[in-house]
Amino acid sequence: MHSKRLEAIANLVNHNQKLADIGTDHAYLPIDLVEKGVISSAIAADIAEGPLNNAVENIQQHQLADKISTRLGNGLVPFSKADEVEQVVIAGMGGKLIVDILEEASQRQLYFETLILEPNIGEEEVRQWLMTHHYQITEETIVKEGRHIYEIIKAVQVNQKVTYSEAELLFGPVLVQEKPELFIQKWQHKLDTLTTILRQLKQHADNNQEKIEEFENTVRLIEQEVL
Repeated sequence: MHSKRLEAIANLVNHNQKLADIGTDHAYLPIDLVEKGVISSAIAADIAEGPLNNAVENIQQHQLADKISTRLGNGLVPFSKADEVEQVVIAGMGGKLIVDILEEASQRQLYFETLILEPNIGEEEVRQWLMTHHYQITEETIVKEGRHIYEIIKAVQVNQKVTYSEAELLFGPVLVQEKPELFIQKWQHKLDTLTTILRQLKQHADNNQEKIEEFENTVRLIEQEVL
């Protein structure tokens, strides 16, 4: 794989567990994982026929049609407990969409042992859903590809209720402890952006006090927890 982001996701996948890759596109991830012997089988799913056709073609070229099957459909809608999927990857989507996909499945009492999620925005919303649905975040990584910084979250289902603080939901319970260089870089940039926006908001007579308070709280959290 020529993608730092996909490599980082692959590194979080459990060995010898059946995987579903949602929004698979060309099925690069399941193909790589099966070829390396990390997993023995996978289901590659996509909402659009074009990407799924690309996936089918790729899987056939790698002679893995007996190990990787494909599904056309929205998120986890084409899945059921009968598929015996143990881990799910949902990557390259907004946090709200990832939450919508997980919520739809949960309404059908469809849960998975392990979730590996890579929201390109809205990470906090994803962590909130995980906390509410008894998932514990066990690993988090952060990678830069092109100009974008991606956070990847691995969570496992647990019996007891999980509680995260406001800071842990925003920054990630693992990342805020480890504070890798890229993480500091991301939040320093965010701090600079928020400071500029706040200054502009306060200059307007009809400023939005609620928005100002929200931004000020985020600035305070960044200064306290990150820098």
